[in-house]
Amino acid sequence: MTECGIIYIAMGRNFVEEAVLSAESVQKKNSKIPITIFTDHKISKDVFDNVIVVDDPDYGFRDKINYLRKSPYEKTIFLDTDTYVAGDISELFSILDRFDIGAAHNNDHQRREANEVALVPESFPEYNTGVITFRTDAVQNLSKEWKEAYSMEHSHDQPSFRKAVYESDLRLATIPPEYNCLFRYPGHSVGEVKIFHGRLLDFDTEGAGKYYEIDEAVSSINSETGSRIFYPRSTGGYSVKPSRTLPRRIRLSIKERGVIGTVKRAVRMALGILV
Repeated sequence: MTECGIIYIAMGRNFVEEAVLSAESVQKKNSKIPITIFTDHKISKDVFDNVIVVDDPDYGFRDKINYLRKSPYEKTIFLDTDTYVAGDISELFSILDRFDIGAAHNNDHQRREANEVALVPESFPEYNTGVITFRTDAVQNLSKEWKEAYSMEHSHDQPSFRKAVYESDLRLATIPPEYNCLFRYPGHSVGEVKIFHGRLLDFDTEGAGKYYEIDEAVSSINSETGSRIFYPRSTGGYSVKPSRTLPRRIRLSIKERGVIGTVKRAVRMALGILV
């Protein structure tokens, strides 16, 4: 078994075509990471190192649950087909030196729906399953529990994933939003966004539709690399604004200590006298 690699699970022509675009983005910045696709189509594209043809797909979220555990890699990054990789993502493998699985919080969480699946505390978040890094040996039991919890009565696989992870003994790492940026929602980023999550092609699907162009999202949101907030405009495009935390702290300090007191405090902190 190869140590590290990326997998896609794409059933149906539209998802396969989208997976090709996503995998091409991976190769631009991560050319040494092998890529496997589980699919119902025969694919000749050399963007994939390994094509595993599935004979009897479910054509839904259940396919993801079924085939994650069949990854040919010891350490795996799973990517939804509607992801665009804009940077080096190899550090997601490093997480697995200490953790069994890693995922980012879901922006559009539906914990009310999740609590209908199982009694999980509100304080335990819902995770987005579009980007998951995991030790393949560690998720074998999780896949079974996830499959049992998943019900076609629910529109998404994430409530049942939340239940399965909560009830498991897996060491879970929460990865930062820069590795799973759901750019159709307002968000906050610090540093380069590595993985953008949103439709690359426009087609009908039970998952999210296409709302914004990926090229515009990448260029706009990564136009700044500091702490910043972004939100899609109703007229199209994005607004990206630097976070104003430092000026706000200065204003509060001046209000509490005055200008001279604020300057003295800044000097003392710079000299290490005051922490």
